[in-house]
Amino acid sequence: MSSPIAGFIPLSPTIHLYQPLSPFPTSTNQNPPQLIILCTWTSAKPAHIAKYTAAYQTLYPPTPILLITTHITDLIFHSTPHKIKSLLPAVQFLLSSPPAPRGPYYFSPFHQPTPCFPPGSILLHTFSEGGSFAAVSLAHAYEQHSKQKLPVGAFVFDSTPGSPNPSLASSTAALGRTLPGWFCRHRMIQKSVGGVVYYLTFRARSSPSKDSSNKNRKFVHWLPFTQSGLANDRLWDLGEHIPTTYLFSEKDDLVLWEDVQSHAVQAGRRSLMVRFKETGHCGHVRGRRERGIYWGAVRMTWEGVRVDGGLGVRLRGLGENGKGWVSLDSLCLEEERGEGGV
Repeated sequence: MSSPIAGFIPLSPTIHLYQPLSPFPTSTNQNPPQLIILCTWTSAKPAHIAKYTAAYQTLYPPTPILLITTHITDLIFHSTPHKIKSLLPAVQFLLSSPPAPRGPYYFSPFHQPTPCFPPGSILLHTFSEGGSFAAVSLAHAYEQHSKQKLPVGAFVFDSTPGSPNPSLASSTAALGRTLPGWFCRHRMIQKSVGGVVYYLTFRARSSPSKDSSNKNRKFVHWLPFTQSGLANDRLWDLGEHIPTTYLFSEKDDLVLWEDVQSHAVQAGRRSLMVRFKETGHCGHVRGRRERGIYWGAVRMTWEGVRVDGGLGVRLRGLGENGKGWVSLDSLCLEEERGEGGV
């Protein structure tokens, strides 16, 4: 089995690992993350994923990248426990000491595994609801085996999280990005299949939670499971000191920008919200200007300093005002005035 992403090693069909040629340095002025975890949007194409992995390899050359993908079948046919179990190879990598890209791995029932990544050493970057679902599932799997929180030091949310009860219209639009191209050209087929998927995914599809009584088994949909997991401080550190960035767009037809903004406000953490005006769902890096702002915000999330977005646009550090709000319009306005940015 080979990885569809150049330079990555497959740990499973949905988990891939990039290990830089040079080992992680013991000291560096840049202070890069010790690990980057990318949880991509549902059924993301390798060519699209590679744009983000290549950017991270440029930003933080010595940092390994753990890539976790999600398929539409994970949301329709498979239960949440199935997804959690499928992430075991990723957990095994996280708990191997030193981190090893290949097994054999095993968990001894007589020995508690020791996490090899210290608290706050991981940058977690998720895309869309499928990526957030994968991230929460990974955190659950990690907590089950290590009895500790996933050591995330910064969060980047791209086009997520949205509403736990999405509309039929947004669900059908989401389906169009996971079906073969000829499906998308036939609106009637897309809407018909979209209605079925909407029912299976958001109305009928659920997964059993832990309950000692089979008679009183509780069922949890994967979207509420994701929403509650993102706010669960047993899974990761959610203190005010943890920087979090939300990148979303007013033109997103899958995840409404109001829902993302609402989640950011309710989270109550030190956060940066970058609202684009014209980009699509998980499509904020297609234009040169947007790409500079996007990666400038990502760098600022981890490094916590003023970072040049690439076009003379300066983004303030998250620590200056506690919380931040940045829109593409305001960035353009500040640049035209010749000021330092927002």
